[in-house]
This record gives sequence, structure tokens and C-alpha cells, in this order.
Amino acid sequence: MQSVCGSSSVGRASASQAEGREFEPRLPLKKQAMNKLTILVVLAVLHSSMLFSQKRQIAPQFPGGVANLKEQLTRNLRREFKDFEDHPQTLRINFSVTEKGKSFNGTAPGFIDQKVQKKIARAVRRLPRFKPGKADGIAITSDVSIEIEL
Repeated sequence: MQSVCGSSSVGRASASQAEGREFEPRLPLKKQAMNKLTILVVLAVLHSSMLFSQKRQIAPQFPGGVANLKEQLTRNLRREFKDFEDHPQTLRINFSVTEKGKSFNGTAPGFIDQKVQKKIARAVRRLPRFKPGKADGIAITSDVSIEIEL
């Protein structure tokens, strides 16, 4: 019989054949372990994707639609800006709608003047209630951005 040094598969094969046994390489055991590991990783990824999946979201809706929202907001802004020389012709207004449908936090990006920002916030607060936005059927606070021509 040959002397087997180390754990090389060549040495093990020679020793097994010399004894008249069939050689069983270690590879199938490693392959089985790798297959199990692969399956576990795939299951973990699938499970985490279910936990972090995108929720179905519905934007807040204004009674009467977007056209009515623009009309109401324009009317409120004209009331706030009685002097039309004070403001530009087009405004982009960002605001939030609460879970209960109340609009708040009205701002216009690009305006530094605090008086203008306060007037815009007041005009947004005067809007009637929205139908709130929802995520998976639960009302959430949502952000809205709209462009208004004055």
C-alpha cells in the first residue's frame, strides 16, 4: 500500500484503489452543502423582498379634480397677492396633505422672501379638505407639487 500524505484526492484515490474499495470524492458533499446554502440564500432574498416590497400608493385627491384644485389655489393666491406686481406669473407650489385630508406646509421653491412664503402657506391652508393619500389602504401624509398660472 502507498503512503498517503495530506488529504489530496489523488492520494485518497490511490489508497482506496489499493485496498479494493471504490473511491468517493469529497466533491459531492461540498456540492450538496453549496446547494443547501444556495437554497437558503434564495429563500432569504425572497423573504426580504416581501418585507421591503413597494406598497401600493394612491395620491391624495382634491374634490373636483386637478382643474378645481388649480382654480381654488389661484383664487386663494390672488386674494393673498392683491398687488399682482408682487409675484411672478407662474408659481410651483409644494405642500403636504395629512391623513385627515388637511393641506399644510405650503412653500414655493426659489422664493427667499418670507412674506411671499407666508402668503403661499396661508393660501394652501385655506384649501378645502382632500381625500387623503393611501398606502396599502391606510391613509398617509402625502406631498403634492403643482404649477399655478396667476
